[in-house]
Amino acid sequence: MAEAMSTARDWALILLALQGLVLSLLPLFLSFKAVQGLRSVKPKARPFLRHVRAVENTGLRAIDQVGTVVARPFVGLKAAVEGWRAFWGAYRRRAH
Repeated sequence: MAEAMSTARDWALILLALQGLVLSLLPLFLSFKAVQGLRSVKPKARPFLRHVRAVENTGLRAIDQVGTVVARPFVGLKAAVEGWRAFWGAYRRRAH
């Protein structure tokens, strides 16, 4: 009985080792095929990605221009207030 159990254990270990080998080869094979697929897609994707980058840069420039136009009155008002404060502080120091 003990000999049968040890034989079964040995066969189970062999099967587990083979299963681990097969299961580790599957992701390796899938990764290899994915890399092959990416290499074939890359030349086709480059022009599209350049176009996406150009559209993105156009959008960023537009956002920057709109932000500048929106911020200009607030920056001007802040500068005017600070200028007025500096003038009024200098005037009060000289008046006293």
